[in-house]
Amino acid sequence: MGADSHPQLSIVIPAYNEAAVIRPALLATAGYLEKQALPWEIIVVNDGSRDATLLEAEKVAADLGKQKVKVLSHPKNRGKGSAVKTGVLAAAGEIVLFCDADGATPIEELARFLPRFKNGADLVVGSRRLSQSQIKQRQRRLRQWMGTVYVRLTRLLIGVRVSDITCGFKALRRPVAQDLFSRMRIEGWSFDAEMFFLARKKGYGVVEMPIQWADRPSTKVRLLKDAARSFGELLKIRLQDSLGKYGRGH
Repeated sequence: MGADSHPQLSIVIPAYNEAAVIRPALLATAGYLEKQALPWEIIVVNDGSRDATLLEAEKVAADLGKQKVKVLSHPKNRGKGSAVKTGVLAAAGEIVLFCDADGATPIEELARFLPRFKNGADLVVGSRRLSQSQIKQRQRRLRQWMGTVYVRLTRLLIGVRVSDITCGFKALRRPVAQDLFSRMRIEGWSFDAEMFFLARKKGYGVVEMPIQWADRPSTKVRLLKDAARSFGELLKIRLQDSLGKYGRGH
């Protein structure tokens, strides 16, 4: 079933300098969705790429139809959080999934996520740290260690108790996605932590799911620079909350 009717499922894919992978990623995602009994849309957000990402994404949109694949673009690079926010707020589906263009988590994992919404979940998120997860290619030890430190810092500084903050495979009910992302202010890597912080503040139910995952060596993460920035963003979340910038919870 295609996306000619009102979509029930929106897939948001942020993309920065992903020209080498964006076409196969979109075709694989669309191929999977065509086999499902749900009207769907894919929203690509080009975050100021300096390569041919925008061109490649627009070619796929022209081939598959612009009602199925929509391409949005930031003139300048603003950060992954900003790109995801742009896509999520533009999504029309009842369920909104955002995932990475590199395909680290196969789109097929979505099938196990959707039933959780029928059971009352507001957010269903992938976790590489659950014992049932299948890790095909692990991160380097330094990145694993930094990920552990980041989870602990997030718990300490803003009280988020999620085992895997940054896994790039997360789904939300659309009203919840609209509520959270309209309030979010972090444009960089800590946008996930801000999302979880606001979800806890608002009383939304979060379900973590084991996933299949494989590290992609071409990751855009710059360890030291992004680690320092992420720490600063966590402090910013705490400061903004103390100043009442996020409003009250339920």
